Order: sequence, then structure tokens, then C-alpha cells
Amino acid sequence: MEIFEQILKEAERASNEQDLPDVLLAEIKQICAYQDKYKDSYMLDDLLGRLINYEPFGDVGCGNDSFSTADVQRVVDIILDT
Repeated sequence: MEIFEQILKEAERASNEQDLPDVLLAEIKQICAYQDKYKDSYMLDDLLGRLINYEPFGDVGCGNDSFSTADVQRVVDIILDT
């Protein structure tokens, strides 16, 4: 499975199971729809990792290895700005 398919799969899972915001899901779908435009493999891998370990309240508590909505949004913003 290629990276964009994995990203979309994890984003949809996070949306369905963990309330990833619809606006953020739409931005991730945009990234996946325009694969030729977004080729930074490091950032795409980073986004995938954050989605796999997504927790809506990941920024609450210490020693937490999950990523919050804000963490995912930051990497999406970087990808969209490139």
C-alpha cells in the first residue's frame, strides 16, 4: 500500500473512531487527491505516524506518546504550504 493510501486509511479511521475534525480530514483528503504536488516523503511519513498515534486529547498529560489534533494540523499545514 502506498503512502497516500495509508494516510487516507488512517485519517478515515481517526475520523470515525476518534473524532478527527471534518475540516482536518478534508485537508488530508486534498493532500491525497493531489499526490503529484505533495512529494516530501519525510513530511508524509510524519503525517502517517501522527495519524496512527492520533488521540484527540494527546496534549493532555505527561509521558503521552500520542499526537493531538493540533499536532496533526501542524504537519498538514506544512505539507499544504509546500
